[in-house]
Amino acid sequence: MTVVSIGLNAGVIIYHIIRPKQITPFTTYLVALYIANLVFLFTTWPLSLLREWNGKWIMRSPVCIFNLYATKVFCVVPVPLHVLIAVNRWWAIQHPISYRSRHNKVVAACLCFVAFFWAHTFAMAGFIVEVLYYYRPEVNPECRLFYGM
Repeated sequence: MTVVSIGLNAGVIIYHIIRPKQITPFTTYLVALYIANLVFLFTTWPLSLLREWNGKWIMRSPVCIFNLYATKVFCVVPVPLHVLIAVNRWWAIQHPISYRSRHNKVVAACLCFVAFFWAHTFAMAGFIVEVLYYYRPEVNPECRLFYGM
């Protein structure tokens, strides 16, 4: 399933790179979402597959911390992008004149950057607390996230 997801996300991104005239302000949000999905898949899937294949975590502590970071932070990034898409559609339906006059690719790209920054900032706070207080290799030998603590 992950291989199919990587192929489809990469295919859409390649399509928009090949045909830049097809990029509209709305497709900017979609491309940002596809990029966020690809980053999540490429950073978490290989390490998770390695852990599940061997039945235990065989990498060193810095790789585990990167795995926790990627899982914690990149899992959150699509959420504000989905909110941007919903607000964008609401704005286009409720206020079509202001939407057409004020919304362009630059505004969409800036909003996507703000969404990435916002998600990274808030998820990073939880990641730092988790690594400082809950992550110890002797307590967490399988390098898994602690949920609900």
